Amino acid sequence: MIKETEYNPEKPSYIPETIEKLKILEELEQVEDKSIEIPESREETERFFELDKRWSRELEPIISGLEMTALIGPKGKEGRNTDVERDEFFKSLEDPSSNYSPTFSYPHLGKYRFDQIEQSLRELKEKIKKEEGERTINRLYQHKVNIELARVGLCKNIIEGKDKNTFRYAKFMYGQVTDELYQKAQERYQEMLKEAKSEKKEEASPYKNLDKKTYRPEEIKKYFNLALKEYGFDKIWKAELSKKARAITVRQRGKEVYKILIPSERAKTDVVTLVALIAHEIETHVLRAENGRLSGLEILKGNINLDRSEYIEEGLAMLRERLVIKEIFNRKTRKALPWYALAMKKIKEGTNFRETFLDIYSKRKTLLLKRGQDETKAERLAKRQSWVTCRRIFRGMTSLISKEGYYMPMDISYLAGEAEVEEIIEKGYGKYLEVGKTNIRNLPDLVALGIKPENIKYPYQNIAKKIWERELKRKYLK
Repeated sequence: MIKETEYNPEKPSYIPETIEKLKILEELEQVEDKSIEIPESREETERFFELDKRWSRELEPIISGLEMTALIGPKGKEGRNTDVERDEFFKSLEDPSSNYSPTFSYPHLGKYRFDQIEQSLRELKEKIKKEEGERTINRLYQHKVNIELARVGLCKNIIEGKDKNTFRYAKFMYGQVTDELYQKAQERYQEMLKEAKSEKKEEASPYKNLDKKTYRPEEIKKYFNLALKEYGFDKIWKAELSKKARAITVRQRGKEVYKILIPSERAKTDVVTLVALIAHEIETHVLRAENGRLSGLEILKGNINLDRSEYIEEGLAMLRERLVIKEIFNRKTRKALPWYALAMKKIKEGTNFRETFLDIYSKRKTLLLKRGQDETKAERLAKRQSWVTCRRIFRGMTSLISKEGYYMPMDISYLAGEAEVEEIIEKGYGKYLEVGKTNIRNLPDLVALGIKPENIKYPYQNIAKKIWERELKRKYLK
């Protein structure tokens, strides 16, 4: 369980809606809001579960395979690898007069029958509206269907090259960068600049060689599977190497074994990062997925889940990273990085891919130089890092020379999620973060359906620390 902190009402809210949602929870706890029906018996809760199961069985086959990161992952010109686009783009940066921007294409979207999927979703929505009398289930599933309709609409507009409509659907699904969030990103960047010169002044540590990159993908897999076994998840979850995965991916699909995919070409990592990855991937993403699976509510499972669950997901994962690294290594670790929000704000102000890249590149290079990197290495790292940032926030877009302010807001979940999680904990509702793949807005609904924190089967156990103590620590003692 996460340690609760004292709530500070004077602290500004970077996500304005969050405080209002927390107030709903506060009213719910005091049972002052009589419009929220809390189940009075296990029988009533089980009735809710049956209703939920009915609609999930109808929804799941329709949306099976519509994984957002796969849908909007771009290819390059004429379907070539985006690494080729990157290399050509980097070459163009050597010419100050060049206005070259890369090309993104989405040939894989042609295999989906989006019109048919859309029709099925609309029919299901009408069916729910007419036949489901339990209002909480009705509301949750109608909204979930609306999210899936937005996903389909987004993909259809990508195919048609209508970036304006793609962005409209993306905003409905993920929100957008707000002035408050941009201000938080600006403050975070300034903090990073101030801290850059003193980063190497760590307090005395009893350990040696912590930053030595020794752990290959195969070893990451080994420790992931060990963490799964510690929780008792090893019969249904398995870490595997993948040649196709570009990043570590937690995939809750199928009915037999769920997977954590680790890129087989991933660079070696150090032990601090390894411990952080266990806390992030296993003790947040897998843990919440498994608690959702065992909750009794299908809508909390990873193959359906509630919209914007990424906010709590990523915010909590990064918090757990920070806490375990501070506890074990006494290191001050990074909070959510500002780059996505800073880049989105630039796009909103009217910059295209190239201009956005150059702005983020300049900021990243400045930071790296302040941290003591030599000019050549700072340039190389800043280029690659800025490419990743821009590639992610321009996903789904077809015109990278456009200055109309369109982008993919999915990745605001890191900075926005951090703000939401901190506020939830400060308000005293950290216990709700474990219940499954949900967002804060839906927490009152889940309580109304009988999902209570005290019934969570697998609370957070800080297995990352246990693995450090038992398997890793002795290698690093001075």
